[in-house]
Amino acid sequence: MSSLNRKSKISYLILITFLVLIMALFFYFQHEQIYRRYLVLLMLVFYFFWGVITQLKQGKLVKKVILEYLGVSFLAGLLLLLITF
Repeated sequence: MSSLNRKSKISYLILITFLVLIMALFFYFQHEQIYRRYLVLLMLVFYFFWGVITQLKQGKLVKKVILEYLGVSFLAGLLLLLITF
């Protein structure tokens, strides 16, 4: 297993920071369903574009990777939306 370089560490730090912020806001707005749904939408859009940009910077972006990030973000968003009903 290869170690992560500095740019990858920064990229993952941005992802983790954003996801923790979304999670904190998700709990803060626990009685506001519409805000929670907006947060889920924001999270899945961010994750998709974060993945695409990260792979593009590494020179590993192919159609399969785009579809994978799209699928994972869609399924995670759908799961969170179903949980919030």
